[in-house]
Amino acid sequence: NDVSARRVLHQFFGKRDVVNTIVDTIAPLFDVNSGFTTSKSLGVRRGDNAQMVKLELIKKPATMGTFKSPKAKPAKAKAVKPAAKKAVTKPAPKTAEKKVAKKAPTKKAPAKKESAKKATKATKK
Repeated sequence: NDVSARRVLHQFFGKRDVVNTIVDTIAPLFDVNSGFTTSKSLGVRRGDNAQMVKLELIKKPATMGTFKSPKAKPAKAKAVKPAAKKAVTKPAPKTAEKKVAKKAPTKKAPAKKESAKKATKATKK
């Protein structure tokens, strides 16, 4: 019942409520150093012929069930009547409008540096 033991259990199980249940309800039943479980042979598994074993705790808590905390039962939902279907109206046809397609602006070709240099040299002479 210390922090390091809880952290080790949390690494394995991954849920805080499972760790709390183990530490608070199951661990106090065992005040021995070993002999916590028994194993019963179930035979071999069909398919891969693996040996199957049922692992059980020697002492079981008085209340068996899930590790989940009890939740309040949801209230009964009232019967909802289906909504009446609305009449579908078609939109009025639009007046004849001409759509003008906008053209994307064209990029100007960059001026060549060499021709600009030649022109400046010619004017300097």
